[in-house]
Amino acid sequence: MFRLHKWFFDCVTPQGEALVVYVATLRWGIVRLGYSATLSHRGGGTRSRTRIGRAPAPQRLDDGFALTVPRLDLRGTWRGALRSQARELWRSPRGVVTWNCHLPSAEVEVQFAGRRLLGTGYVEHLALEVAPWFLPIDELRWGRWHGGGRSVVWIQWRGPHPLRLCLVDGEPVEAGPVEDEGFDLGDGMQLRLGAGTVLRTGELGRTVLAEHVLRWLPLPRAVKNMQETKWLARGTLIDGDATIDGAALHEVVRWA
Repeated sequence: MFRLHKWFFDCVTPQGEALVVYVATLRWGIVRLGYSATLSHRGGGTRSRTRIGRAPAPQRLDDGFALTVPRLDLRGTWRGALRSQARELWRSPRGVVTWNCHLPSAEVEVQFAGRRLLGTGYVEHLALEVAPWFLPIDELRWGRWHGGGRSVVWIQWRGPHPLRLCLVDGEPVEAGPVEDEGFDLGDGMQLRLGAGTVLRTGELGRTVLAEHVLRWLPLPRAVKNMQETKWLARGTLIDGDATIDGAALHEVVRWA
C-alpha cells in the first residue's frame, strides 16, 4: 500500500519574494514518514529546508488556514474565499488520486526565519493513494497565477491518461494546452507567462529526494530520475480589453 497526503502552501510578495511550504505524511509498506519542507526565494537566491518527523496538521479557520511548523521557524495564516472541492484526477484498481484546491487565492501573513512576509498565496491538498510510478503520466504541468484580485490555477497531464483542469477565480473553464509561455483560457481570455526565475531544477533524486532520510527510501529509479523544473514568473491575464499583471508559480515534471 502507498499513501502520500501532501499539503501545499505558498506566498509571493509584491517585492518578488516567494515561499513554498510542503507538509506531508507518507505510508508505504512498513515505512511511516512525516516531513515538512520550505523552498524560499529572496534577492536572487533560493534555499530549501527539510525536516523529517511528525508533520503538523494545518488549522482550519472560518476564512482559511493557519499553519505552524516550529522546526522550520514558520507560522502563518492564509485567508480567503474557501472552495474546498475535492476532484478525483484518476482511479484504477491500484488506487486513486484526489486533488483539493482549498484556496485558489489568499491573503497571506507569514513569520518565517525571523522575517515577516505579506503577499498573496494559495493552498491545496493532494491525496496520492497509488504509487507515482504507476501513474499514467509522461509530463505534469501545474501552476497558479495571482494579479489584481484575479486568480488562475491549472493542472495538465500528458501521456496515456491526458487530463487538463483549469480554474479562473475558483471556477472551472475549458482551457487550451498549457505551454511554458502560457495558454488560452477560453471566452477571449489568455494567460501569458514570462521566462521567470528557476527556483529548482533537476532530477528528483538530486533535489527533493536528496534531503536527509528521503535519500534512503527504496524508490524505483524511474522516480528518482523524474525531471522537475519550478519557476517564479511574471504573468499577464488578458481578459477582453483588460490586461492584468501578476505573479505565477508553476512547474513541469517529466517522467524519465
